[in-house]
Amino acid sequence: MGYVEAWFLTVQKYPDCKFWFYTRSFAEVELFTALTKLAALPNCRGWLSVDSENFEQAILAKCNTESSIWNFAMLQDPQMHDEVLSALKIVETSAKIINFPYHRGGRYVQPLRDSILINCPAVVGSMNLQSSKDVARPCQSCSMCLP
Repeated sequence: MGYVEAWFLTVQKYPDCKFWFYTRSFAEVELFTALTKLAALPNCRGWLSVDSENFEQAILAKCNTESSIWNFAMLQDPQMHDEVLSALKIVETSAKIINFPYHRGGRYVQPLRDSILINCPAVVGSMNLQSSKDVARPCQSCSMCLP
């Protein structure tokens, strides 16, 4: 809990900076409450990391908070069940879900295509990480995950 509080204070201290985070910590009520407080700050965005194993818990967590606070980040594994995307689409009717196709060693599964999904450009290779500090990083250029 102290870790989340430290981030909360940091995000508050730097209102001109944009912060974002992904979490699978939505099963423990006290921790999720603290993370929700952090995600509700105007310069911070929280993403619930969803996969084939935890999508039901993530949907319940999102439904039990103010709808605009949390977003879904889908971790598309090689055996992704159709029911995962179908269930997420019931909850997310107008927002976009960022999709991270499973990758290991530069290989990833074929990204799912759907009007509600945005496949992470850095993962699918359409935005490469540059070594120059003067070039915007993929996350800065895309800005989908940023508040």
